[in-house]
This record gives sequence, C-alpha cells and structure tokens, in this order.
Amino acid sequence: MTELNELKRSMLTLERQIKPLEYDSSRNQIHDYKRAQLKKMKDDYVALKQQLKSVLSE
Repeated sequence: MTELNELKRSMLTLERQIKPLEYDSSRNQIHDYKRAQLKKMKDDYVALKQQLKSVLSE
C-alpha cells in the first residue's frame, strides 16, 4: 500500500509541474529547455502511470 501511495504522490507532483508548462507551450511562450523538460516530465508521468497499473493489477 505504501508503494501505491508513493506512486500517486509522485504522479500528483508531476501533474502540478506539467500544467503550467503545458499552458506556456500552448501559447508558444516556452523556451527550448523548458520544452525538453516538459517532454521528460510527460514521459516520466506515463512511466509512473504504467507502474501504477501493474501495482494495481497484482
């Protein structure tokens, strides 16, 4: 259960970091560094989501 809570907390933290960057990106007000950071965060979020699915299916 602790692993589940840790995954959810990590996903929530990433969501909070991703939202402002997505907003800036949609308005073309984002630097290349931030754009790369956004892509990495989205990839991390997808990986966490898959990990959460595997934990829930056990």
